Amino acid sequence: MLDKGLIREKLDWVHQRLETKSFKLDQEEFVRLDEEERSLRVEWEDLRALRNRTSEEIAEQKKQGKAGDEKIAQMKEVSARIKELDEQVKASQTRMHEFLSVIPNLPHESVPVGADESSNSVVREVGEPPQFDFEVKDHVDLGVNLGILDPERAGKIAGARFTNYYGSGALLFLFGSTVFYFPAGFAAFALAVYAGYQKIHLALYRGRYGAPALLIAVNCF
Repeated sequence: MLDKGLIREKLDWVHQRLETKSFKLDQEEFVRLDEEERSLRVEWEDLRALRNRTSEEIAEQKKQGKAGDEKIAQMKEVSARIKELDEQVKASQTRMHEFLSVIPNLPHESVPVGADESSNSVVREVGEPPQFDFEVKDHVDLGVNLGILDPERAGKIAGARFTNYYGSGALLFLFGSTVFYFPAGFAAFALAVYAGYQKIHLALYRGRYGAPALLIAVNCF
């Protein structure tokens, strides 16, 4: 998530950099949300400081035998307003967070601008590309032919660039997501293999911020 301080200080520059990724930053909305949040926070902080100072003054008056009823009544109103501002500040922060959460990262200025990967530039080549006497297939085609990947059906559920995993494909996914991330993952993986289950890993839906929610369903043979 981009720092709102950076956006505030370099609003036009950020807007220009994001345009290279075909993302239009709503500058007016950002300014409105930023000013709203800062204004509420300034009032909140000023009232809290006033309450602290007045509380000390009331305590001093009581030491001198003075009631201080007028200031006590005033502080009740101030405390009520602070409570209102607590909720308003939280709501304002939530709106700003939601606004910032959909903004992509800024591309480096050295990155070429283009509509798709065809505009990428080759930075460096290492070695010689291998030559084959047969048609080369990528991992998606191989997985579909083997019956362990199903991007077409997953695309209808979760959107483009996701896939369902079946059988060995689901076991491979399970192995990577458990053994490499959790020390006890190998035991769970070995148990799944030993039990002889047909594992299915489904991409369910695209979440609010673009990440898919995933489910592993296990069916017996």
